[in-house]
Amino acid sequence: AADLRALPLEAILDANPGLGFWPITDGHVIPQHPPQVFAESQQSDVPLLAGWNKDEGFNFDVTTWGELKGKPFTEIVSVLFPANAAAVLEHYSSSRDLGGDLVINHSAWAWIEAHRKTATSDIFRYRFDRAPKTPKGWFPEGANAGAFHSCEILYMFNNLDAFPWLVDEHDQHVADTMSAYWI
Repeated sequence: AADLRALPLEAILDANPGLGFWPITDGHVIPQHPPQVFAESQQSDVPLLAGWNKDEGFNFDVTTWGELKGKPFTEIVSVLFPANAAAVLEHYSSSRDLGGDLVINHSAWAWIEAHRKTATSDIFRYRFDRAPKTPKGWFPEGANAGAFHSCEILYMFNNLDAFPWLVDEHDQHVADTMSAYWI
């Protein structure tokens, strides 16, 4: 532990195998790797609510990823999808959209579909499009975050005053409606 604490931050970040947060299979709370649980129909058959935000890629832009950082989008697509780069570029004109789909949207979609194959409970899929108006300085000057990753949480809990967002009556209406449905 002392050796790890002595490492510079850059060394720890460089050792990261890539983006992602994965559940830890501990044999108790998570007894086996989640895809295996779903493949074997061992997940709890309970209602599932899952989805994504319209602009997930603001946080997961592929032009910010490790060795790909700063490279032109077309080159990144060629690296990530060497056999299908042209097809990917037909569907994606934005490094943000591709990053959001790769990191968040595809995973959420796959999880929903895996649950749907064997579960009998209701499934609720959402896409959140409301872009909160954030105060100056929250994001780099000129950045358009849109409906960024996790921004829906304050709406869902109807707790818009938790952050200093520039809330208007439309935001409150979305929060009232969303919270009522989700609860």
